[in-house]
Order: sequence, then structure tokens, then C-alpha cells
Amino acid sequence: MHEAAVIAAAFCWSAGFVISRPLLAHLSVFRTNLLRLLPPALFFPALLLALGLGPTLGEFAWHNYAALIASAFVGIGLADSGMIHSMRLIGLARAYTLGNFATLFAVLWAWLFLDEVVNLALVWSALITVGGVVLVTSRGGSGQGEAAYGTRRFWMGVALACGVAAVWGLDLVLIRIGIGDGHPLAANAVRMPASLVVAGIALLARETPGAPRQMPTTAQTLRGLLGGAVGITISALLIFWAIPEIGAARVGVLAALSPVFGLLLATLFLGEKASRRQAVGIIVAISGVILLVVAA
Repeated sequence: MHEAAVIAAAFCWSAGFVISRPLLAHLSVFRTNLLRLLPPALFFPALLLALGLGPTLGEFAWHNYAALIASAFVGIGLADSGMIHSMRLIGLARAYTLGNFATLFAVLWAWLFLDEVVNLALVWSALITVGGVVLVTSRGGSGQGEAAYGTRRFWMGVALACGVAAVWGLDLVLIRIGIGDGHPLAANAVRMPASLVVAGIALLARETPGAPRQMPTTAQTLRGLLGGAVGITISALLIFWAIPEIGAARVGVLAALSPVFGLLLATLFLGEKASRRQAVGIIVAISGVILLVVAA
């Protein structure tokens, strides 16, 4: 049941990205991200109060609050900025492929910091799933403006993407620590507003003073809000519910299916074509998840 919730969360995350992706042709990544974070930042505190669960905020100790806020800064501030810079250096495909190794880092950090049980089946399922996702997200060739292979800028981009993968894996551990024994809704009511603040700071830091601002149209605003409602609000609700029960390591492996769902949705709704290598990658990634579920 909890495994199915994480797989559903991975699907919602991809669906939200597919909904929001056309905005990137008109708006910056930072402004798009701000629109996407607005629904969960408002929804979770409102739902918490509507259900009379406000007192559950008192169940968190200081270290839970610290971990949730740190997760917002680490996952959205540090990691997203690093990935954007890495994409500029080595291209989106290469950077995103390396970023998928967050699954392996999630298993490692969960074992080191949370004392979660990591058996051989979990390790193999993580390796197989990541291998499939790499096939799905990697593409040959270099794009315009990308650093040439072997140059200093190239290796800087590789190092940044690998660092982002490590940080994304750590983000799951911080979420697990942040929830503790508290209520998932209360945890989201803390993390999502903090994430919105981080996104706002990032947007202000990137905008040049006096430069004309990219203001979204009504249609673009609605698309961004819908992408955030589907891709962040629903997926966060499912992951925060599942992670205390099955652990950060297993969540990391299951959530790695997100690029697979992204490719399928992009093929159906955005007119993108999947190659044979990507089709094989889908089969391999799903095989890794099946191994994880069967061996549980």
C-alpha cells in the first residue's frame, strides 16, 4: 500500500512537470517554481486548520522543525540552483542523468544516518532501477553552449550534478527526520511555506535590479498553479505519508520512476518520441521496482 503511494507520487510529480513545462518557454525556472509552490504552501496549512489538527504542530521537537526547514533550503535552494548551473555547463540530459543517482545516495544516507536495514535485494533493485532511468534520460550528442568533453567546465558540471544527486538523497533523509512521529500534514504545513520562501529568495537573487520582469499571463498562472497542485501537493502528501512506514531508502528507489512516467506522459501529450534505448530503460527500471516490492 505504501509502495503504491510512492509510485503514485512519482507519477503525480511527472504529471505536474509535464503540465508546467510549456511555461519554461516564457518564464524563468525560478518564477515557474514559485508558481508551482504556491498551491502546497497555502493548501497544507489551510487543511491542517480545517481538520482541527493545528495542535499537532506541537508534537514536533526543535530538531524536527530544523530538519524540515533544512530540507526546504537543501532540496529547493541548494540542489535546484546547482542542477540549473550544471545543465548550463553539460546540458540538461547529462545533468539530469547524473542527478538520478540520488536514488543510490538515498539508500546510502538512510543506512548511515537512519540505521535503516539495507539488504542485498534493496541494493540490487536500486542499481537496476537507476540503470533503467539512466537509459531513459540519457541522450547522445552535445547541445549548443555545452562544455566540450574533458574540459574543466565539463568536469565542473559533472561534479555539480553528482553533488546535487547526493543532496537530493539527503533531502529524503531530512524529510524522514523532520516527520519523526508527527503528523504528515503538519510536516507539510511547515516545509511547504518554507519552500515557498526559499523559492522567493532565489527569484529575487536571480533578477537584475531595474530589469523588466517576466510577469505571467492569467493562462500561464493557472497552468503553473495546476502543475504545483498535481506535481507537488499530491506527491508530497503521498510521500510524507509513506516515508515513516517504509523508510527513506525504499522511497528513493520507488520515486526514481518519476522520469519514466515523465517520458511516457511527454510521449502521449507533448508529441515527444521514445527511442528503443528509452523503451528498454523503462522495462529495466520497472524490473528494479518489481524486485524491490517482491523481495519486501
